[in-house]
Amino acid sequence: MQEDGSSTLERLRDSLRIERECCASLVDVLRAERAAASGHDLEALIAALREREMIQARWRAAAHTRCELLEKGPARVEEVPADPALRALRHELAADARVVRREQAVNEAVLRAALDGVNELLSAIRRHLPGARYDGRASLAGVALPPSHPGWRA
Repeated sequence: MQEDGSSTLERLRDSLRIERECCASLVDVLRAERAAASGHDLEALIAALREREMIQARWRAAAHTRCELLEKGPARVEEVPADPALRALRHELAADARVVRREQAVNEAVLRAALDGVNELLSAIRRHLPGARYDGRASLAGVALPPSHPGWRA
């Protein structure tokens, strides 16, 4: 029975290690997303989003395994909090998850600021050119733009 409990604890440790690896990878990808977005690099942004989806799927699988192991419980439930390696991994994972949340919050703030800037720009355009809108290609449509300087040609 002890061997079964030890096996469960080792599987829990492995699951937490995988989750920590996912956190570290996700932090790198979130930073890459932010760099791609700020550099207007669509290809890099799409690649980062795809990589993030793969990492998140791996993390979900590891978390699911962890939850299943905890539902079944080790041979003795009281072993879980007493296992120093498991306790350390749990604390490290919690710290890693906080870093991921912080990086995600930064990305969300950057995205909100960018969208606010676009909205302000559109509002300014509409104030000066009533009826202006963007078409499906994000081209200004619906209004003939007046020349900035009469008689000037490029």
